[in-house]
Amino acid sequence: LLCVGALSVGPSGCHRGGPGHYVAADPSGRAIFACSLDGHKACAVVLRDKETGEIKLGGKKRGWGGGGGGGRKVSGKATVFDVIALDVGSGRPAFAVLAGGDEEDGKYAQERLAAREADGLDLPEESLKHVTVFELDLKSNSWVQEGKGWRMPASSTGNGLLALPFSSSSFPSSSSSSSSSSMILSGAFLVLSENWVGLKHRSAFKELRVPFPRPQGLNPSMGVLPIAWASIGGGRGEGGKEGGWRAIVQGEWGDLYEIRVGFSSSASSSSSSSSYSSSSSSSSSSSA
Repeated sequence: LLCVGALSVGPSGCHRGGPGHYVAADPSGRAIFACSLDGHKACAVVLRDKETGEIKLGGKKRGWGGGGGGGRKVSGKATVFDVIALDVGSGRPAFAVLAGGDEEDGKYAQERLAAREADGLDLPEESLKHVTVFELDLKSNSWVQEGKGWRMPASSTGNGLLALPFSSSSFPSSSSSSSSSSMILSGAFLVLSENWVGLKHRSAFKELRVPFPRPQGLNPSMGVLPIAWASIGGGRGEGGKEGGWRAIVQGEWGDLYEIRVGFSSSASSSSSSSSYSSSSSSSSSSSA
């Protein structure tokens, strides 16, 4: 193995505040993102010499991201659970961080509880976690929105993220035009949590949720918690195979669940609707 680049983010050893516990790379190979357990983040731009082809890491950016703010003082209370790179095509490199435990999460929980009491909204549970999406502007080498990112409430039992591929040809669609579905898929991702999987995007649509099918004979008081997951297909070398992307999730009780995503748009409306389903190895399925 040949070391082609190195990024110094702190002293050696295991440090809670040193970025490196989580590492994610932009699918286009333009940036590398590192994050610590308590939300300290670092990002480096990947550069390639046109003449020699040598790879270098430059434009290192550091900050605090666990609490949703770039210049926010570290409270030491937030905990990061997962970090992924979003597939945005040729757009700005974007990274999603699943974290929880800070003061703002408590505020979101109170707001959702108040909404349930006032409006009777059917919410699975009060949110005590959040997902923050950070964008890196390659031209100015700076975080968009001063590093604050886009913050979205997430399930209080969320423990994993899965990015959806940018190419709309990886998903079945009822629309003859793929431009609208491509726009929606840019930066979409799944949030895996106990009993639920949610499809989220920072602005294109509201969160969609579907429950995991429960194993037969499982005690009603017990949940289905994802412990391992991976995505299959949907790569840029797939040649545009329709419906080629899927996610495989394993629950703590051993069952395997297959998640597929499909998009459809109505000709009479400028908005697009999304649907997806989760099925287990026992052939039971549920959709939303």
